Amino acid sequence: MDKVAIFGAGDIGKQVLLNLGNELVEFFFANTIEENYVEGILVISYEEFLKQRSSVHVIVASTKYGEEMCLQLEDSGIKNYFVWDEMVSGLFSENRMWTFPRYNPVYTNEDWSSRPYSLVRSFLKRDFSAYKKIVIYAYTETSSLLLKLMKFIKKSDDVLAVVHPDEAEEKTLGCLIDQMDCLLCAVRRDDNDICDIYEHIPTITTIDLFDIAVFITEFHSKKARKYRDKYKGRRCFVIGNGPSLSSDDLDKLDRNGEITFACNKIYNIFSKTEWRPDFYFLTDVWVLKSATKDILNIVPKECSFYNYAFCNGHILWVDEENIIPIYNMPEQDSVDRMPRFSKDISVHHCIGSSVTYTMLQAAYYMGFKEVYLIGYDHFTESLKKTKMCDHFYDSSKDNLWDMIPEYTKIDNHIKLNNAYRAARIAFEEDGRNVYNATRGGHLEIFNRVDFDSLFEGGK
Repeated sequence: MDKVAIFGAGDIGKQVLLNLGNELVEFFFANTIEENYVEGILVISYEEFLKQRSSVHVIVASTKYGEEMCLQLEDSGIKNYFVWDEMVSGLFSENRMWTFPRYNPVYTNEDWSSRPYSLVRSFLKRDFSAYKKIVIYAYTETSSLLLKLMKFIKKSDDVLAVVHPDEAEEKTLGCLIDQMDCLLCAVRRDDNDICDIYEHIPTITTIDLFDIAVFITEFHSKKARKYRDKYKGRRCFVIGNGPSLSSDDLDKLDRNGEITFACNKIYNIFSKTEWRPDFYFLTDVWVLKSATKDILNIVPKECSFYNYAFCNGHILWVDEENIIPIYNMPEQDSVDRMPRFSKDISVHHCIGSSVTYTMLQAAYYMGFKEVYLIGYDHFTESLKKTKMCDHFYDSSKDNLWDMIPEYTKIDNHIKLNNAYRAARIAFEEDGRNVYNATRGGHLEIFNRVDFDSLFEGGK
């Protein structure tokens, strides 16, 4: 979309700039110019604005003089503008910026403070020009705002319906499914499963306004991009740390030159095998804190992927070429819905109750056609009886139950099942597959294959 011009360079104009971001604002304009620049953005006269009006969208930023400014625009033949009125100011006041609309936290310094990303900016960053029938799925307090924004970008005639999550939304949307080509969602993922359902319908583009990682370019991983489709059509092995994992199987992978992914405390088996992973992953802060020295000494063949927060939060700060921080897309896990599956880890990866989910997203991004899991025993009974997750090594000292009670609860196991189902769907929709080659265990979400049968002559 075209950039925005803000009519009014006072306190409200500065608030608009804060919410939109400098990248969306072309200039301020005002009837009286008190300073030539505001927060680095040029301020021009109303007369100068009229010469450039065709290239910008106008936001009126004043409460006291807002009505007069609107009449002035209309007298100049400008009828398409957006008023940053009291309702909008209330939604994005300093007190509410951190709670509504919801934002994805971006860790900015050592105390892990984060910045908000407004719903308006998220809306204006997107291109709606190609859509003919748009359905808005939003909370009541934001639906009127989104309708005003649709009018602002001259798409209000293309809005087919507005649906609120407190109505019979699935029935309403079901009646419109053959008519809409875009579903615009402004409802938190943990409050609904609409996005999860509709993003798998090829005739409908589902836009989640809270999904803003793609726009935070300064946090995208340039180092990760070199791995996009690097191994397209090949196979890889994702290593779990369950009790069935053996050094013999890892030696077999090593002899056959297989590409492998590993995670967490895999270093406990290094003394028994020449094998080393090609890629190492760590996303859990508790694992990092419990064995920081051992983890930092892991040197994979290719590189390590760490949760971005570890690096920028100064828990872990490294800038070596083989260390790749990746930004996680935070959302509330649920036992009732599947998490999102990121197909571009250079932008973000999605949390799915296990680092395994991140490894599967990375394998997808790298282009692997077949992914084989080993060491995924997936015990449920052990959680009930011992409140522990069993590993290939003696993990009795790793019992984190008292420190983080959610870590080994059965609910977390159910959430992990949801993540595995989401991964399977993502791969299969693209004609690819994830298989379980674990010796035994209880993971039946992926089709089983015999590990030894994957190698010629059993070598």
